[in-house]
Amino acid sequence: MLAYAMLPSRRSQLRALFSEAARTENPWYVRLILVQNLRLRLARDPDIAQLLQQIKAEETHPILRKYYDQLL
Repeated sequence: MLAYAMLPSRRSQLRALFSEAARTENPWYVRLILVQNLRLRLARDPDIAQLLQQIKAEETHPILRKYYDQLL
């Protein structure tokens, strides 16, 4: 997450990496940690806020769906 703030020229690449990991990483709790970190550190960025809403809409794991409803 720190890399995102420190490397503005690489934000699109980093956002794509975080997005892919937050959507597909197994086990499910790794996805949860990624989403929490994105939310806590980068939610002010409109692109990240939109990404978090997309991740929430696409999530199929029942525990994560419930948590995302509360978190996001």
